[in-house]
Amino acid sequence: MIVSGSLDETVRVWDVKTGKCLKVLPAHSDPVTAANFNRDGSLIVSSSYDGLCRIWDASTGHCMKTMIDDEKPPISFVKVSPIGKFIFVGTLDNTL
Repeated sequence: MIVSGSLDETVRVWDVKTGKCLKVLPAHSDPVTAANFNRDGSLIVSSSYDGLCRIWDASTGHCMKTMIDDEKPPISFVKVSPIGKFIFVGTLDNTL
């Protein structure tokens, strides 16, 4: 499976072999800038120009947590650390 973020504000999970979309998550209120699985594929992290970073259960599509900075800068990048303990977020105001 692969995961993608879109200008239509959704996160999509795709089957690589068939090319079919398996899930559409109504993720954000602005375009999604990044979406990634954690190492074991059980979680998805997504980010958006809406300033939110969300953690999703990959199997159910349920949003488990929404993180937001007080100043809510647009987020350009999100990635789960290799050991799964941290989420790295890059914002358009040049902070991590």
